[in-house]
Amino acid sequence: MAGVQRRQRVKLDEVALFAGVGGISLAASHAGMRTLLACEIDPACRKVLAHRFPETVLHNDVRTLTADAIRRAGAVPARTVLTAGWPCQGNSVAGRRAGMDHEGSGLWREVARVLAEFRPAWFVGENVPGLLSVNGGRDFAAVLHDLAELGYGWAYRVLDARYFGVPQRRARVIVVGHLGDSGAAPAEILFEPESGQGDSAARGQAWPGVAGAVEGRRWRRWPRNPEQHTHTHTPWRLCRAAGNAATGSTPKPQRAGTSSLGGGRVDR
Repeated sequence: MAGVQRRQRVKLDEVALFAGVGGISLAASHAGMRTLLACEIDPACRKVLAHRFPETVLHNDVRTLTADAIRRAGAVPARTVLTAGWPCQGNSVAGRRAGMDHEGSGLWREVARVLAEFRPAWFVGENVPGLLSVNGGRDFAAVLHDLAELGYGWAYRVLDARYFGVPQRRARVIVVGHLGDSGAAPAEILFEPESGQGDSAARGQAWPGVAGAVEGRRWRRWPRNPEQHTHTHTPWRLCRAAGNAATGSTPKPQRAGTSSLGGGRVDR
């Protein structure tokens, strides 16, 4: 996002939903953003947020958060990145996989509501890779469909923290949306060559550039276990996640998508 932000010469601010102790907000601050409002229901986490981000307005429940409250915190839609690492318990392969029917994971609907009411320029979402496969991929299709219906072009990619300086395996689905965009700008953020070069394979070999993803290449196959997927396999296999981001398709097991880049139409 830094490259896009520099080119457009727009200073962005963050509004954080499900802020936790501020991990995403810390990353936003490293990118030069202020976190104007953070929404977190856990009192202990809010204490950490108050300590780490003393100038940030805190809100305690996403279900009562309104666009007016976000504006009062100083956020301007055209300059705002809304971030949301919504609860993953219903999507995780370690749970019962209730998906959207889980009281936590179902809070995606509140994320969509806030997006609809406030209309931020950018959206960044984070969840476990199990989101790709829970309920046969239908829940993730619903997420992408909601973004498309709200006018956001989107792209997504599965990234693993162990290739970014964190000494643990921690794969996560990252979804980027841009209001009024075809999906090209989100794809540029997630698949720019310099980020691809940094996500190296397990044996130390450099991960090749992924510019082809933005150019609409289609991949031969996707991993048999998408919930465990990372960008570490050999170039001829590449990845289903990148293929979907390149084509804007709904995730459907064992089949490549064919719809246009990033989001106008999502087949369900």
